[in-house]
Amino acid sequence: MELKKPPAPDLGAIVFPDDPAGDVDRYQEFLLRGAAAFNYSPVQSMLRPMFSGPCSLASVTIRCAKIASPVGRAQNLEVIQLVHPYAQQRIGHSRDLPRERYTVRKDVFVNVGPAVLYVEHQRPIISLLYARKTMQLREWEIAFWLRLAERAYLRGDYRKATLELLDLSAPNGRDRILRSYRSDQFSLPDDVKFDARLQRFADAYVALIKSGFAPPPRRTGRKQDGTDLFKG
Repeated sequence: MELKKPPAPDLGAIVFPDDPAGDVDRYQEFLLRGAAAFNYSPVQSMLRPMFSGPCSLASVTIRCAKIASPVGRAQNLEVIQLVHPYAQQRIGHSRDLPRERYTVRKDVFVNVGPAVLYVEHQRPIISLLYARKTMQLREWEIAFWLRLAERAYLRGDYRKATLELLDLSAPNGRDRILRSYRSDQFSLPDDVKFDARLQRFADAYVALIKSGFAPPPRRTGRKQDGTDLFKG
């Protein structure tokens, strides 16, 4: 079985509990869930147009429906219905930010994003979308994800931006609502605590490789986006 690397929302659930001994088991639980039947990339592709200028809900709904798979179309359109009014209240300059690879060590990394940058009251906001319906993030998972996004995105021209997480989860059969979490509203993990969590991720990854999981094939020629924190 190939050892997939967890995306940012799942990584916090694996390593943030104060239970290092359970990291490998939680990582295996993530792997056993398997791939989702669809994703929310159609909604993601509509974020920049919705933040950029006036657009009708009908127009973005039609565009989203055209690119969404039949399996995930209803869920993508459900999310569009909630994100559209939020974005239209904040229209202005915006741009897409690509997915960033934050490197923990040479063979261990986390994908963060993609995201959209928009400007609100002359303040740059980097917004990430969390649209999984049945898996609600806990507060410490949100703080961990925002800290990871801070490492991945807040550099260069964006170093003073505020990070935002748009959470549209609705577990236990509830209706979706949009919740906006911003980095200036949370006490994010400090460098020592955060790096210790990333070290635990690297340790769990190595332990699973040793237990027989196959590492994914390495890609060559790609620029490292983060710092190689834990060599070896």
